[in-house]
Parts: sequence; structure tokens; C-alpha cells
Amino acid sequence: MPQAKPSPKPKITDAVILMAGIGSRLRPSGNDLPKPLIQIAGRAVFSYAIDALEGAGIKTVHVITGYNSDVLLAGLQMLPSAADD
Repeated sequence: MPQAKPSPKPKITDAVILMAGIGSRLRPSGNDLPKPLIQIAGRAVFSYAIDALEGAGIKTVHVITGYNSDVLLAGLQMLPSAADD
């Protein structure tokens, strides 16, 4: 009797990034900017994570925020999107 082929795994297209921390270890430097918006090599740290997720086929990113969420969300909205490329 032939074996049934296993059904393909569903493709993951969503990701969740947790950004609810206070960033207390950065505060001594005097930087009030939320950690995901800190610049490294001219880009916000968050943008590197988004690039990696897009490269893995992720289409939707859900962001969990907490402390200073208004500043964080405003900064995230200002980041260039893949559609801008």
C-alpha cells in the first residue's frame, strides 16, 4: 500500500517583535531614544531586524510596545519601508 505524502508545512508570514522594555542599561549614556531607534551605521537598529525578517519571507510584523510607546511608534513609522526602495 503506497504511503500518503505528508502535507507541506504552512508558510510562516507573520512575526512578533517585543519592544516593551524601558532600556534602563542605556539611560546612563543620557540617550532618551527608545532602543529600537538607536542608530548604528546610520540606520535604526530596528531596520536591521526588519530586513532580516523580509529576507526570511515575513510579510507582516506585529510590534509589542510598552514604555515610551508614543515616541517608539512615531519613530518606527518614519523608517523607510521596503516599498520605498
